[in-house]
Amino acid sequence: MSLKSPFGPIGGGGAGGTGLPAGGTVGQIIVKQSAATGDAIWADSGVSYLPVPDNEETTTAFIYMGWESVSGGWLVRRRDRVTFATGDATVSNNGSYANLTAAWPDRAALIYA
Repeated sequence: MSLKSPFGPIGGGGAGGTGLPAGGTVGQIIVKQSAATGDAIWADSGVSYLPVPDNEETTTAFIYMGWESVSGGWLVRRRDRVTFATGDATVSNNGSYANLTAAWPDRAALIYA
């Protein structure tokens, strides 16, 4: 069985692109090493946000989704319902909120970058 991606066959160079690097283990992710096409490696995921939001709310203007990582980091993503523009609020730009539980009630007032 051969898996394919839009970038070529997994593990090798394909006509459509460079493909995925060979190797990797369970739980690893592909990480770009530079801006050069195809310059990627398998790496331990480290801090990662959960793929399914812990919290979600739709208002008239925005959709808010909130995640908390297993290491305690958090992210609230706000998407404009008309333009689809997104902004992210994290502890980096909202230092007074230590976790998602504290940040979520104030999601409309958070600083989004």
